Amino acid sequence: MAEEETIAFLLQSHSPLLPSPQQCLLLHARMVCFGLDQKTHLANVLLHRYAKSMEISNTSVLFNKIHKRDVVSWNTMMGAYANAQDERHHAQAVPCHVQKVQPHPKEVPHYAQKVSVHAGELLSYAQESLCHAQEVSHHLQEIQGDTQVVPHHAKQVTRLSAQEVSNQAQRVPYPAREETQHIQKALEMLTQMVTEDVSPDRVTFIICLKACSRVASLVEGEHVHTLAVGAGLHTDIMVATGLIDMYGRCRDVDQAKIVFSKVSVALDVAAYNSLMGAFVRKGRHHEALRLLSEMRARDVKPNTITFINALSACVAPDNLSDGKFIHTCISDELLESNVVLRNALMTMYGKCGDPTNARIMFGKVEKRTVVSWTSMITECTRQGCNREALDYFHQMQEQGMEPDKVTFISALSACASLESMAEGKEIHALVTYKGFELDVITGTALVNMYGKCKLLDDALAAFNNITQQTVISWNAIITVYAQQGLGHEALELFRKMQQEEDMEPDKVTFIGILTACACIGALDEGIAIHNNIADLGLESDFVISNAIVNMYGKCAALQKAQSVFDNMHKRNVVTWTALITAYAQQGHGSEALNLYKKMQEERVMPNATTFLSLISACSHAGLVEEGLFYFSSMRDEHGVEPTFEHYGSMVDLLGRAGLLTEAEDFINKMPMEADACVWTSLLGACRMHGDMERAKRAAENVVYLEGNNASAYVLLFNMYALDGKENDMERIRKMMTKRGIDKQLGCSLI
Repeated sequence: MAEEETIAFLLQSHSPLLPSPQQCLLLHARMVCFGLDQKTHLANVLLHRYAKSMEISNTSVLFNKIHKRDVVSWNTMMGAYANAQDERHHAQAVPCHVQKVQPHPKEVPHYAQKVSVHAGELLSYAQESLCHAQEVSHHLQEIQGDTQVVPHHAKQVTRLSAQEVSNQAQRVPYPAREETQHIQKALEMLTQMVTEDVSPDRVTFIICLKACSRVASLVEGEHVHTLAVGAGLHTDIMVATGLIDMYGRCRDVDQAKIVFSKVSVALDVAAYNSLMGAFVRKGRHHEALRLLSEMRARDVKPNTITFINALSACVAPDNLSDGKFIHTCISDELLESNVVLRNALMTMYGKCGDPTNARIMFGKVEKRTVVSWTSMITECTRQGCNREALDYFHQMQEQGMEPDKVTFISALSACASLESMAEGKEIHALVTYKGFELDVITGTALVNMYGKCKLLDDALAAFNNITQQTVISWNAIITVYAQQGLGHEALELFRKMQQEEDMEPDKVTFIGILTACACIGALDEGIAIHNNIADLGLESDFVISNAIVNMYGKCAALQKAQSVFDNMHKRNVVTWTALITAYAQQGHGSEALNLYKKMQEERVMPNATTFLSLISACSHAGLVEEGLFYFSSMRDEHGVEPTFEHYGSMVDLLGRAGLLTEAEDFINKMPMEADACVWTSLLGACRMHGDMERAKRAAENVVYLEGNNASAYVLLFNMYALDGKENDMERIRKMMTKRGIDKQLGCSLI
């Protein structure tokens, strides 16, 4: 009896002599020697200790040896499977199973003497193990220190191709982190348990529901729900909370609401948190915020998880007031040391369009985690502050913080927006070193980055490196080629995706491939894709319909574009602008302007692209006064700031009408320095109307602003040649030689 009490005491979680996994093995052997391994209550304690140590093999062996298993035994084993990870993460100094330390029956007396360990000796052994663990920790820190070579190595890759970057980075090994899940085994044990006439209790159902939640298995979850109803435990607050969480994570929010509504006892904060989290994951943010109000009305005190869920429901500028109110509800004491809450507040302010408060919250986080840095980088990218995002990314590394997948995806997005090839390749090297390059989401971010930087071969190499292609990665590479005007290549990729990979296109695929058809005027292919979309019932999606209108417009099929437009039940500014642009580009200026009037009648606010198309329509129709009106109204009436493209279109409008003096004055009065495109518009107009002196001035500006524009040099040279200005001709020739422009110079009329 004394031996039994001693072992029970040593195994208890509150014992000051808390045993390590190795010591559990010794205690297990001692239990076998004294015949105590069949004491169910004692075996359950050891079972729990193995499970807590993630010793899934030892837990399973012990469980199978227990002759009289009770509900605690089953719950412990199911919990071990539900929470198990790959045992390589928990490998110990004695990697042997219980079976390997069991002695032969004849050797029991000798073996018992050998393993009879006094409590003091156990403590001593534990202290020795702790010292060994500290040595291992120190060694790991030294190894981690060596990895600082990698960021330095990354800076050497800016001149390499994407494949070379991948090959270089793969030379540096990085440990794989694969987790082995045993969820299905835990769920199978529930059925086995019932078969053996052991009645499940609330803990059983909580464990099994957690397992279903982890793998989002709705079918298994519904089975557990049925068993809980049969046991009369489905209205128990803890089981009901598990059900709500399970249905929420399996995306069946309506069923989660039903369970929530049927709880007979007073709802607690955990139940509210589970349903609120379900609403947030499903994107039903208003319902999540209403739950917070209901909690306040019912005097249910919110906790950290409540506030995080509520802040996660604030995703747009319209929610800023809600987010600020939630911020005021969080006590200073709770916020003081809670970095997770500060991260949630920072993300909320960023998503709600308040970057100032987002930065303030970031500045107040003393112990920044990878989530803190990633949130700030992501919010900067979302607000278009891409240079700032990359600055934070570099600061994060300088402070010894390791980026994760989400960090890399946001940083690559910033590189894409800035078209920063050099930084993009540096990040690519780090991504490969971390082992993330083969991941479809990170790999897709690399494809997008290289595509935006116009490095199509590198984009394709990054695409081919992804081990398991999905429709997301295919969409990315198709869109990259379409956006660069390589419609034929995009169409070929689309065919390969369907025919060779047998992958079904989705909404994004169709938008990308319609863009490809539009850029090369592939009307027949566009019609075929339109028919495919109609067969799949996707034509009612107004985003796809917008792309169809745009495609027909770019392919000069105005009647088809108009027909799709007329059949749309919902239209936005993109829809109207696509059709206005189609008419304008085909020289139907009056129709384009009439469409704009109808657009105003329907109270659809125009955007910058709308006005660009209107000015272009006026230019082709010679409607100077109307063009000037639209240009002035875009800023004065609609608050749309003109870009270089708008100024260039206005110069083209005035120039086509022969108003060259007014066009040049217009350029000189611009609030910013005109770019080469604006001067090129004037140059074209001067050539059209034979104004050589003004053409020279325009060409000189083009050459100054765009030093590699060979055509501008040739035009300028020829104009000086016609005037017999040999000094200027020689000056232009030298400029071309200095800038490496190899173009045949001759004399031709403008």
